[in-house]
Amino acid sequence: MFKRHLRPRKLCVIRENHDAAQSAPVHIDVIDWDDWDEKGQYVFVSYTRKQFCTYSCEEIKGWEAPTTEEQRKIRRFQESNCDADRNQLLDIGIQAALDAGVKAFWIDVYCIPDAEAQMDSHRICDVARGSKCMVIALQDKVKSRAERRRPQTMDDLLRNWSARVWTLPEMLLAPTSYDLKIYHAQGKAIVTDIVPKRNMAARAYVGKDAMLVRQLVDHFEASQQLTLVELLTIGLECLVGRKYSERLRADPVYALMAMVRRRPIPNEEDTLFEAFAKLSLLNDSNSLLERLICILPHRRGEPWYKLEDFWGAKLWDIEPTVQVSAIAEDQTVILDGGFGATIHWNELNRVAFMKRETIWRSVAALIVRFAPIWLIIGCTLLASFGQPVPSFDGHKKLNPVIGVAIVFFLIAFGAVTTLPYAMLSLYSGKFWSTQAHLFGIEGQVDLEWLEFQLFGFTQGRLRWGQCGSTQSRHRRKLAAKGARWVDDEAESYEPKVKPLDDSGPLPTEPDRIFTIVDTYSLTVELIRAVHPPSVALICGHEGGMRRALLCSYDYRTSTFHRETVIRMPTKVLDRMDRVDKFRFSMTSMPLYTKKGGASQLASSDTDVASP
Repeated sequence: MFKRHLRPRKLCVIRENHDAAQSAPVHIDVIDWDDWDEKGQYVFVSYTRKQFCTYSCEEIKGWEAPTTEEQRKIRRFQESNCDADRNQLLDIGIQAALDAGVKAFWIDVYCIPDAEAQMDSHRICDVARGSKCMVIALQDKVKSRAERRRPQTMDDLLRNWSARVWTLPEMLLAPTSYDLKIYHAQGKAIVTDIVPKRNMAARAYVGKDAMLVRQLVDHFEASQQLTLVELLTIGLECLVGRKYSERLRADPVYALMAMVRRRPIPNEEDTLFEAFAKLSLLNDSNSLLERLICILPHRRGEPWYKLEDFWGAKLWDIEPTVQVSAIAEDQTVILDGGFGATIHWNELNRVAFMKRETIWRSVAALIVRFAPIWLIIGCTLLASFGQPVPSFDGHKKLNPVIGVAIVFFLIAFGAVTTLPYAMLSLYSGKFWSTQAHLFGIEGQVDLEWLEFQLFGFTQGRLRWGQCGSTQSRHRRKLAAKGARWVDDEAESYEPKVKPLDDSGPLPTEPDRIFTIVDTYSLTVELIRAVHPPSVALICGHEGGMRRALLCSYDYRTSTFHRETVIRMPTKVLDRMDRVDKFRFSMTSMPLYTKKGGASQLASSDTDVASP
C-alpha cells in the first residue's frame, strides 16, 4: 500500500531580515522539515504550469524541437521567462505566508527533492491537507502573453487552473477553517481575492463539472455525506477529462486515490483500468468494480470510465452478485460466483413443458394415446371370434365377444373423431413450467414461426422483452374502465433495429443483429453484438431485473469478452448454475486473422472500451 505523507519533506522559510523591496530568492531558505521549529504552520501554494513556466532552461532544451514558427516563439518565450515565473511564484508565496501570519510556505518546484520527485508528486495532496491554509496563484497564460492578447479575468484564469488534474484534490483536501485566497499576478502587482471553498464550483468550473465538484466540496466540508461508491464515481468522472502531464497513464486515478484512505503504489505500466481496479479492491469500495462491469454504455466503443448506463442507472443502483477475486493481465479481471447458462446456436430443439393436470386432460390423454390400441383390440377380437358358435338347440349364433369388439371399434372411432379437439385441449392453455434453454439466432425472427419451431404450435406465448436490451420497445396498454380508457400497464411490441450513430463501432468491427430466446421466461430479446455471444453470465441486479452479460469466448486466452448487457427476470436464476472462477474482459473479443500459418491479432484496443 502506498504510504501517505504525514508532513512535507522541505519548506520554503522566509528569513528574519526579509525586505519586501528586495528580490524574493535572496530572502527564503529551503530547509528540511526536521529543521523547522513551527511544526505544521505553513501555506500551500497551488498553481498550474500553463500559467507559470517553472521548468528549468535545461529541461526546456531537452524537449522535442518545435516544428512551427508559432511553437518556436512560445518556446523562446518560455526559456526567457522561466526564471521570472519562478520568482513570481516566490513573491506570491512570501506574501501569502505573511498574510497568514506564518513564516513558511510550500511550492512543489522548490520543495520536492529531485530524487523523490516521481513518488512525491503523487503525495502532494497530503501536503495540502496538512497545511494551515491553501492559496491559488494565477497569472495570464504564457501563450496569451506571447500573442499579446488581452489579459484574462480572474474567473477565466481560475477555470484554466482548474483544468489541471491535480488541482481538484488539492482544493478538496485543503483545510476548511480558512477560505481559499486567490493571488493574481499582474506584472509586479499582486491582486488578491477571497473565495469560500463552497463557491469554487460556480467560479472555477462550468457545466456538468460544476455540479459534480459541488457535491465533492459538500462532502469534504461535511455538509452532506457521499458513500464511497458515490465518491469514487463522481471523483473519477471529474478527473478523467482533465489535463495532466502523462508521466503516468493512470495519473487521473492516482489523483483520485488522494481522496481515499488506502492507495495503490503508482506504476508506470498500469493503464487507467488496472489502476482503478487496484484502487477499488484495496479499499472497502462496496464492490465498485463489480458494479462497473454491469454497466451498459450508450454506444459501443466508449471508454469504461464513461459511467453512463443505457437504462439510466447509477453505479450505486446496481447490486452485484459476483466478486472480483484478482486482476489479470491485458486489462482483465478474475470473477467468481456468477450464475451462467450456455447459448445454443446450432439448432432449435423442441422444448418440453408442463401443464396442470385436470380430469378432462387425463381423459383426453387416454383417448389420444390409446386409440390405436383400442382399434387393434377390436380387430383382433373380430378376427378371432367372428365365426358363429353352436347353441344348445343345435343352431349357430353370433359370438357374444363380437359385441365387445364393436365397443372397442366405437371407442376408437370416437377417439379419431375427437382427436383435433383432444389435441388442442392437451397442448393449449397455460404452461406451468418449461424446459430452460437459451437459443441464439442471427438476425430478427418472427415470433409465431419461432414458437412453432420450439413448441409445435403457436398460441402467442413468446413475447418481446419490454426493456431488456438496447433494441427493446414498450408502450402503455390501455384498459377500459366504464366510459373512459386509462393506463393499465406497459406492454412490449416488436422491436425496430435502431440505426447506429457516428460514434458507433469501427468499420473493422461491425456489429450484427442477433435474437436471444429464453424458453424459461418465454421472452425474446433483440441485441447488437460484434460476435455471437456464447454464454449469459448474471453478475448483478437492478430495478427488479437481473443484469446478464452476454459474452463471447476467446479460447486463445481463456477469456470471456463482454459483447453486450441485457436485463432478465429474476426467476431465470432457478435454472442456472454457479460458475467457478473465470477470466473476464470488458472489451469485445478481438478479431483474429490467419497469416503465415499463425493466428494474429487483427485489431487491438489502446484502452478498456465497453460495447
